[in-house]
Amino acid sequence: MPTVMQRRAEPVFESVLPADADTRDGLGADMLRLGADQCWRAPDPAAGGGQYFLVLQGSLQHAGTEWPLHSLCF
Repeated sequence: MPTVMQRRAEPVFESVLPADADTRDGLGADMLRLGADQCWRAPDPAAGGGQYFLVLQGSLQHAGTEWPLHSLCF
């Protein structure tokens, strides 16, 4: 993980494609940037048709499983 990400003080969540954008299917895309050992709670998936998480750098730990780089989680 690049040093800049390890030193990140807090999670950064930004919308890339807002779900309320002019789309008929309600598709949205967001980017989450976390530093080393930071936690974040995802929005409730019951509010939509599901969520996918793509690990673009480092790894993701969820429910006792570590998802490595390039993992796609649903």
